Amino acid sequence: MRDEYLGVFIDESREAIQRMNDILLEVEQDPENMEAINELFRILHTLKGMAGTMEFNTMMTLCHRMENVLDEIRNGRMKLTEDIIDKLFKGADILDQMLNMIAEEGTDELTDVDVEGLIGHFESILGQSPGGGKASGKEEKREESVEEEGESKEEEEESLPIEVTDELIHVAKEAEKKGFKTYYIKVFLKEGTQLKAARMYLVFHKIEDMGGEILRTNPSVEDIEDEKFDWDVDLIVVAKQDTEKLLKALSSVSDVDRVIIKEVSLEEVKKQQEKKEEKPKEIETKKAPSSSPASPATSKDHDKKKKKITQTVRVDIEKLDTLMNLMGELVIARSRIVETLKKYNIKEIDESLAQLSRITLDLQNIVMKIRMVPIAYVFNRFPRMVRDLAKQMNKEVNFIIKGEDTELDRTFVEEIGDPILHLLRNAIDHGIESKEERIAKGKPPVGTIVLSARHEGNNVVIEVSDDGRGLDREKIARKAIERGLIDETRAATLPDEEIFQLIFLPGFSTKDQVTEVSGRGVGMDVVKNVVESLKGSVSIESQKDKGTRVTIRLPLTLAIIQALLVKVNDLVYAIPIASIDSTLKITKDDIQVVQDQEVVVIRQEVIPIIKLWETLQIPHDEESESMNVVIIRIGNKKYGVVVDTLIGQDDIVIKSLGKLFRDVKEFSGGAVLGDGSIALILDVTNLAV
Repeated sequence: MRDEYLGVFIDESREAIQRMNDILLEVEQDPENMEAINELFRILHTLKGMAGTMEFNTMMTLCHRMENVLDEIRNGRMKLTEDIIDKLFKGADILDQMLNMIAEEGTDELTDVDVEGLIGHFESILGQSPGGGKASGKEEKREESVEEEGESKEEEEESLPIEVTDELIHVAKEAEKKGFKTYYIKVFLKEGTQLKAARMYLVFHKIEDMGGEILRTNPSVEDIEDEKFDWDVDLIVVAKQDTEKLLKALSSVSDVDRVIIKEVSLEEVKKQQEKKEEKPKEIETKKAPSSSPASPATSKDHDKKKKKITQTVRVDIEKLDTLMNLMGELVIARSRIVETLKKYNIKEIDESLAQLSRITLDLQNIVMKIRMVPIAYVFNRFPRMVRDLAKQMNKEVNFIIKGEDTELDRTFVEEIGDPILHLLRNAIDHGIESKEERIAKGKPPVGTIVLSARHEGNNVVIEVSDDGRGLDREKIARKAIERGLIDETRAATLPDEEIFQLIFLPGFSTKDQVTEVSGRGVGMDVVKNVVESLKGSVSIESQKDKGTRVTIRLPLTLAIIQALLVKVNDLVYAIPIASIDSTLKITKDDIQVVQDQEVVVIRQEVIPIIKLWETLQIPHDEESESMNVVIIRIGNKKYGVVVDTLIGQDDIVIKSLGKLFRDVKEFSGGAVLGDGSIALILDVTNLAV
C-alpha cells in the first residue's frame, strides 16, 4: 500500500517544497508578512503529516522542528532573523534532497548531509524562545483530550451509522466466544488532510497489528481507497484490547484529529435500527424542505450547482508518450487512406472521410493540449537560485518573471531548464555590475533581470534580459582572433550579432579568471546545443552599459507538425510550416550576385537564396527558366530555398533518424507519407549555415 501512494507523495511533496521556497523569498523581503509565515507553517505541517504517514521519520522530524520555529514567530514569541531565514532555506534544500533519495532509494536517510546538526540548530533556536519550544502544544494535548472528548461524544451516539445485519451479529458473537470485544470506532481526520486514504490505511494497519479485525466500514473500503469520503470514517471492530489502548494507538496516527470508541452490543443496535425504521413516514414528509426560492437548503444546492469545479488527474508520462505515438500512427493511417482513395478515384466515401479527418484533427489537438504544461514548472525553480547566487557574489538583483502561464510541450520542460540556468548565471556574473559600479555609471544600485515567455505563432519565445554592462564587442573579437576563429579583417566587417554568436562556441569565454560560476566557456555552448537539439534557435542583442537580451525560439511541439512537402528530382522533403514566411516563383533573371552570394530582391528586401540540390549535393538537370522558392524566416533573418516542385501542405509525424545520423545537421527527422514513402524533414536552422 505504501508503494501505491509513493508516487503521489513525491509529487505533492515536490510541489510543497517549491511553494516553500517561493514563500521564503517573499518572507525574506518582508519579514512582517504574517500571512506568508502562516502559509509556510501550514505547508510544513502538511508535509510533516505526509512524511509521517509514509513513515519517513527523519523528514517528519525536520519538518516538525521547522514548523515549531515558525509557530514561535507567528505567535510573536520570536523575531524572524536573517540567520533563521538562511536555516529555513537550508532546511528546504535538505527536504528536497531527502525527496530525491526517497524517489531513488526509498529512504529519507542522507549519508553526506548533517541533518541532525540542522535539527539541533532549530532546537537551540527554540530553546532561546520564551515559549521554550512548546509550539506544538496543541498536538501534545491531543492525545490527553481525545479520551475525554470521546466519552462526551459517546452520549450523543444513540445509534450507529452502520447497518447491522444478522451475518455481522453472528461473526461478532463467534469472536466474543474467543475473548474478543465488539467496538464501534469513529475516526475523524483533520480538515485539509492530504492522502486521506493513506491515513485510513494506517488506522486499519494499527488495528490489525493489535490483533483486531475490522468487520464493517462506512463508507465501504472501495470508497475509502478512492477517497470518496469527507473527514470521518465509521468502523465495527472486534479486538481483545481495552478502549484505552485502542484509543492511544489510533490517536498516534498522523493527521487523526480525534477518535470515538465505545463497546457495543450489535443485537441491541439492530433493535434500535429496526425501531427507527418503524416510525411513520408522514413525519419525514412534513419536515421536507420547501421548494420555494426562500428555502436555505434549496438556495445552497443551487449555489453548489452554479460552481464550476475543475478536476485534475495525475497521469504517468509514459502513458502520454504512448498516446502521442498512437495519435501519430492514426495520422499516418489517415494519410494512406486519402492517398489510396485518390489513386482509385473513389468518391462514395468522401463524406465519411471528411468526418474522419475532422475527428482526427480534433483528437490531435486534444492530445497536444494534454501534453502542454505551463512553463511555470521550469521558471519557479529559478528565483531561489538567483537569490543565492546574487548573495554569494554580493550583488543586488531584482528578478522578474513574466508569462509563466505560457504553455509548451512537456518534452521541452524537461530539457530547457539547463539552458535558462546558464543564461541566468551569466546575467548575474557577467551582466549585472556591482552596486558601486552601477552607482558610478548613474544606474540604480539594484540590477534587474527579466525572465519571460510568450507565444509567437507556432513558436514559444523565451527571453532572458538584464540591464547590466552588456557584451563587449571588442573583447569578444579579440578573443576570437587569439583563438584563430576569425582574422582581423573579418572581425572588423562582421555585424554585432555575428560577433556575439561567437560566445556560443565550445570553450569560448571572455572571463580572465575561472570561478565556480563561470569562466570555462561551457555554459553558452550548452545553451546552443540543447536549443538546437529541440529544433529551436537562439539569438543575442546587446548594447554596452545598457544590457543584454538572449532570445530562445522553440516550436510548440516535436511530435506532429504541419509541413510543406517539396520535391527535388524525385525526392520529397518536408519544411515545417512554422518556419516558412512565403513561397513564390522566380526566373533566372531575378537572381543577382552580391559578395559571391546569390540573392533575390523582394519588396525592396535583399534575400539570400540556396539551391537545395547544391546544398544536399544531389545530381540535378539543367535549371528551368522559372523556379519555386520557399522563403524561410529564422528570427529576424530570411533566406530562400529553391526547389523543383511545391507538392502541398500536410500533417506529418516526426520520426527520429537515430544515433547513426545524429551528426547530419541538414535534417531534423523523417516522416512516413500517405503512400508509404519517406520524406526527410529539413532543419532550416542549419540548412543555410
